[in-house]
Amino acid sequence: MAGSNKIPYDQALPILQRFVEESPDYALRDDPEGPFGSNHTITRGFRRGDPVVFKCAFWANRTEERGLRHFAATGLVPVVHDVIQLDGMGMIVMSEFPGSMGAEFRQRVTDPTVIGPLMEDVGASVWQLLSVPFDAGSMQEDPRRYMAAMFARIRDIHGRLPHSGLLRESLDFQQKWSDVASQQPVRLCIRDIQEMVHEGRLVGFIDLEGATAQTEAFQLGCVIAGLCNYRGENVRNAAWFCRRFLAGYERARGSTLTEDELCAALAMLHHVKCWRIALYKKPTEDWREEDYTKAAQNAVSEAERIVWCNQVMREFVPSLTLKTALSV
Repeated sequence: MAGSNKIPYDQALPILQRFVEESPDYALRDDPEGPFGSNHTITRGFRRGDPVVFKCAFWANRTEERGLRHFAATGLVPVVHDVIQLDGMGMIVMSEFPGSMGAEFRQRVTDPTVIGPLMEDVGASVWQLLSVPFDAGSMQEDPRRYMAAMFARIRDIHGRLPHSGLLRESLDFQQKWSDVASQQPVRLCIRDIQEMVHEGRLVGFIDLEGATAQTEAFQLGCVIAGLCNYRGENVRNAAWFCRRFLAGYERARGSTLTEDELCAALAMLHHVKCWRIALYKKPTEDWREEDYTKAAQNAVSEAERIVWCNQVMREFVPSLTLKTALSV
């Protein structure tokens, strides 16, 4: 795996304390939950009395900063207050949304009169994000080149994996429908999009570190992948989440998704699952034998998730012909 950008908390804390001491607008907060975050060290505080989070790493995530600023006018993402590089640590200071992650909320609250409107609001809000004008030339990424490079890399990985028939079938399905996805306008999308919910209502979205130039199908695939990830729910419940999400999305979009568009979104959902097998390494990075061993271990769980997603989509969109890659 590529070198981690996460800075240990005991290394980040003295730098953060120095920043707060020199910045009278800020204060750290006594947080019983302590620092958190898988790719960054995140801790809470205040700015002029308002709650903020300090997202710390060895270098500030410019991708996330770009995403936050791009979507700022929607009010659906945290406000960036400061981006700082200090004593070998990068940090983004942003407003903190109240509430909890959508997946956590759905575990606690099962009332359909609450969850249904919430999922429709998530759908409408995702369309709002995709509607923000985007200059594809402002980013170095090219979705078509990216997909071609990633397909080549994952096919190489799959060729070395035992019992990879389902994954090869999934790749064939992805490549077939990626042509449809690639014809869509390029938008700024959020790979690991996470919704925040407070008192049953959507507050906004966080975790924009995976912001990337992609298409509508890719963004839909990412959202649906997240809705299908909650393994505590049965297939019909997950399908219901997806159905209500897309109802809100289509209403805001002003048109119904075609079967081809749904297939393209499902292909991108498969891509998100297969992409995780690549251990977050760039397609151009060299792989060692231990990387392939780790990928083989990841492939087992990801294949199970692909099967789960296929079952959800069958329940959710029975009109799909499901001609390829969807047999389990």
